Amino acid sequence: MNSATDTTRAMKAAVRALARRPMSRRELREKLAVKFDAALVDRVLADLERQKLLSDHAAADAIAHAQHRRGSASGLIEERLRERGIEPAAARRAVKSATEAQGDTARAFELARQRVRTAPAGLELDAIRRRVFAWLARRGYAEETCRDAVERAVEGIARQ
Repeated sequence: MNSATDTTRAMKAAVRALARRPMSRRELREKLAVKFDAALVDRVLADLERQKLLSDHAAADAIAHAQHRRGSASGLIEERLRERGIEPAAARRAVKSATEAQGDTARAFELARQRVRTAPAGLELDAIRRRVFAWLARRGYAEETCRDAVERAVEGIARQ
């Protein structure tokens, strides 16, 4: 095939991948490198960046906000961003932006309260505590944050 055809195919593949989900430059490079020559991939990535269709900062913001909405703690979000090839400073900025309205403590309490309220009827209080604590811990919240959030949530439900 000729170079123009390869470039077009690589560009289309990149745009399709970016349309599905936010991706870092490194993620997109790895995806395209499976099918296309490294020099071609570099040219396509550079074109996408010039056109403002590829940005690690924009991807980091989108990913951080989505992870925060799903209940992940700020430390876990930052770690996931770095694993995806986002520079540490950009990852910290994106996490700060995503969590500025609600820090980890408040978010953990909100999530714990929701989980406690929706626990199966008849489930013992200790079992609810364990389940909610474990659920928060899997999302990256610190042990003390989990414990405090669960106790406050259980206390709030017990008063009702």
